[in-house]
Amino acid sequence: MSKKAYILLFTLLSVVYFFNPLQMVSEAVGKSMFFLMCIISVFAYARDCVSLRDVQYPRVSYLLLMLLMFTSTIVASAFHDQTWLETLYPTMPFIISYGYFFFLMRSGITEREVIRIILMLCAMATCVYLVNIYTFPNTLFGSLVDEEDLSRGYLRLPVPFIHFFVLLFLYSINALIVAAPKKKFWYLVVGVSAFMIIASLTRQVMGLAFGLGLIFVLERVSFVKKMLTIGVAAVIVFGVIPQTKMYKSMVELAEETEKMNNTNRQEDTRIQAAKYFVMDGQTNDVTPVIGNGQPNTGTSPWGKVFLNETEYKLMFIHDVGWCGFFYLFGGVAVLLLLYIFFSAYRRPKSPNEKYQNYFMVYLVLVSIASAPILILPEIMVIVVGWYLAFMPDELRNDGKHYITARENVEAEDDVHQDDEADQSLKENSQEKIEADLAELI
Repeated sequence: MSKKAYILLFTLLSVVYFFNPLQMVSEAVGKSMFFLMCIISVFAYARDCVSLRDVQYPRVSYLLLMLLMFTSTIVASAFHDQTWLETLYPTMPFIISYGYFFFLMRSGITEREVIRIILMLCAMATCVYLVNIYTFPNTLFGSLVDEEDLSRGYLRLPVPFIHFFVLLFLYSINALIVAAPKKKFWYLVVGVSAFMIIASLTRQVMGLAFGLGLIFVLERVSFVKKMLTIGVAAVIVFGVIPQTKMYKSMVELAEETEKMNNTNRQEDTRIQAAKYFVMDGQTNDVTPVIGNGQPNTGTSPWGKVFLNETEYKLMFIHDVGWCGFFYLFGGVAVLLLLYIFFSAYRRPKSPNEKYQNYFMVYLVLVSIASAPILILPEIMVIVVGWYLAFMPDELRNDGKHYITARENVEAEDDVHQDDEADQSLKENSQEKIEADLAELI
């Protein structure tokens, strides 16, 4: 891999504090490492950078989105009891992480390198998860877990880079569909990715990842294979899954939550949160358009009031991603962000790149009841996904990450044809030489 690719790798590792071994890295130090790696990236990517003049990507929508994020810092100080500097500090992670996309577009990192980086990160994340499971409750990586969560049938621990696992899951399906070489390797990647997706014990992640994966397979295979796949999926969904401990525990948890809400005559906490961030929590008629800005829950009076009110009513902004984004940056920013995802989806793609469409759909849908669009490590996953969708074409053609079986056959045919042409040329040359000698004699 190139030096720029290694810088991207270390930048992505810094966003998870290099997995924070033994909890030695504080939040302040971790963010400082990430900001430092972003500065290094800017200078590194500026060398021999790629021109974006002829590259098709939603540059105007992207620039307006970045402008609105910066404008939100002014809105917060204008409409709330919070200074501009108090707003800028919690807003900087959004500006820097979404802003990283522009510099990544100019980096010149190839598609093959990006996929290798994702494979390396997911391999490390799998090891981190397994070590934490083995050493629980004294987790060696990441934050300490306060209590044992068995509400979903098994021990629930954070899975680092969970959305990269979904991307790899879809990518591996794509590789198998186009008959890529090293099938055993891609089957292994599908299996490990599926295992980690299940290990997250997150309903929307599991449902969307496997649902989109099934649709992907059904769209690209023959009728007989469609029927076979549907049959196997039906047996798994209606026969196997309902018998698992995880499914039964999740059903019990949902029933208990609904019963508690009915007893207290309350709506679901996510519905309450959505209403608050979209309607009830708005300050005036301007904030639904351009946002309220990011509350600083550590220092500002408005931030403390916001934290007390939302925590008391269990209305967490990360439970309703799109509604939370609407509250912070406004309805215009939501439309701009959706348009960027839509542009990534509709960009013409080769058969080797169809997984990108499903990953864009996944990111949009999973952000309804969770918040990858609001959480720093997950924003970086989104940025990498955008880069795969919009990167310059010359970077896609630099040594394809896999070659289809048809392309292998065509390449072999080309070699045979070249060999035959060379042999024919040699024979013609030999005949000509013999004829010339005969004339001389």
